[in-house]
Order: sequence, then C-alpha cells, then structure tokens
Amino acid sequence: LSPYTRICLSHWRAALGAAPAPRGGPAPAAARAAGTRTGPIPARIAAAPSAALEPLAKRQAARGVGEPGRGTTSSAPVRVRPGAPPPPARARRRRGFPVAGLAISVVLLALLGLAGWTVVLGHLPFRDDPTATPPKPLAGPKAVPVPVAVPVAVPVPVPAKPAAPRPPPLHLRIDFQPAGARLPDGWLSDHGAVFAARGKDLNYGWNRDHSDLASNRGLNSDPRLATIVGFHAGGVWQVALPDARYEITVLVGDAKHASVATLRIGGVEQCRKLALAGGEFKAFTATITVTGGMLAIDQDDGNDNATRLAYIDIERLDDDAPADAQKK
Repeated sequence: LSPYTRICLSHWRAALGAAPAPRGGPAPAAARAAGTRTGPIPARIAAAPSAALEPLAKRQAARGVGEPGRGTTSSAPVRVRPGAPPPPARARRRRGFPVAGLAISVVLLALLGLAGWTVVLGHLPFRDDPTATPPKPLAGPKAVPVPVAVPVAVPVPVPAKPAAPRPPPLHLRIDFQPAGARLPDGWLSDHGAVFAARGKDLNYGWNRDHSDLASNRGLNSDPRLATIVGFHAGGVWQVALPDARYEITVLVGDAKHASVATLRIGGVEQCRKLALAGGEFKAFTATITVTGGMLAIDQDDGNDNATRLAYIDIERLDDDAPADAQKK
C-alpha cells in the first residue's frame, strides 16, 4: 500500500476507536466487551514493516491519538526515530459546519437580489404618484442603420404608336371645255356633264346637265383660257375629296363676251356680281377644310350663264398648315 492509503486507514481506525488487532488474529475480548467496532487488520497492512508506520505514528502522537480522553482505546506504541527532536505540539483542527461561509453566501445573495429588484422596479411607473415621470430606459446598444438596396424604377421606353399613313398627295387640275377641245398636259376635262365617276377614283360633275353652256372661243393660245362652261341658275359643281385642308384656285371670265361673276367656294363667298369685260379673267384662291367628303362651287343666286368657269386647281395641304378658310 501507498503511504497515503495507510494514513487514511489509520485515521479511519482511530476515528472508530478500534484497537489494533494482533496480526492475523481476532480482535481482543476487551474491545468486544466494550462494544467498539473493530476487526482484523488486513494481512497486507499487518505485514507492512513497522518502519513504514513510523511517520504515521509521529503524526498520531502529534495529534494526541491514543491518549486518554481522545475517543480511542488504541495502545499502539509510538515509535520515534532515535536522536530526532520531539515534534511540536499542534492543535487539533476542528472540523465543523462552515457557518461563516454560509452566512457570507446568504448576505451576497441578498445583496444581488436587492440590486435586481431595484433595476426592475426602477422601470415601473409609480402608482401613488400619477404625475411621476417614468425613468428613462437603460441605454442599450445603438442601432446601426443597415443600408438597404432600394429598387430604382427604370422608365421603360414605350414605343410610340406608328403615325397614321399620310394620304398620297392630291393635286387635281380640271379644265372646263366642250367635248373635243384640246386638253393641256396634266389636266382633266369637264364638259358640263352630271356628277359621276371619272376614273382613277375621281368623282366630279354638275348637279344638272350644263353641257349646253360649254364653249370654245378659240381666241387665246392658252387652251385653259380659250374654253369655258357657264352656270345655269341654281347650278352647283361638286367634287368628292377626302376630308382634309385644300388650297383651291378658280378662274372665272370669258375670252370673248362680258360677264357678271358671283362665286362661292365651299360655301365661302369670293365675289358677288363682279363685272368682267370680254377677254378679262379673275382668279380666286381660298384655303378650305373639306368635311363630309365633298367640295361644292356655285354662283349663289346668279342668273343663267352669268358666271363662267375657265378652270379649277385643287391641291391638298400638309397637316401643319393653318386650318382656316380665307379669301385671296
């Protein structure tokens, strides 16, 4: 056995008040009669040499083991090494309940509990004083703003609606003449016939037959001025046109005879009872907005053959031109 194990066994035997038994034999009869708890010492302990027990004997002598009144009946001799000074007397340590440590622990726990309740109660409003201002909360860690990616609305280009196709350019030039007369290049002819289709999606003519008032004076080298068609009373010349703005020019007069002209283009009066001598012509130009798909030219309340048409020139204008009818 190690020295530490032997010391523990010795303390255990001294605490129980047991006397050392003979090596390998039963406990003494006196010990049994006294009712003390004892027993045979194990053979490995009994066989240990006595020199190994000398330190234990010295410690027992220093602590008073084996003395009367110490709670033991052990009479084992204490062996002291020859020439060694006697060990100093040492007071025996009392082993009792740690009352002082328990008291300190209780006090510390009470202080900690009181501090905790003080913090808790410090955040509660006072019921006795309704005007009391609650204490400010304890300053905690400051919130650090986290940058958040905000989606940016990117404008999506909306394709523009395709513009409506512009109508093809329209330019009508009509010469008023009797049938069989020479026609200038790029011009159409009107012989005084009733309104009807004239080809190439063109529709124009009179509200009644005016072919009896068609004449060729033959006195002018310009074929547009040599031929005319006069108005009957209440007569109206019409042409079908898409709704748009047009610049319209009308030439009135007679290369041989005098006339009195009254002219309205699209309902807009251009002249009234204008006296013209033979061979004298007058051109009137107006910008007219056509609605309803029809343009009308008349002499209002003029008499038969009072107003005589030489030619008419119709040209459609661009959309950005002024939209007013004007007399020129």
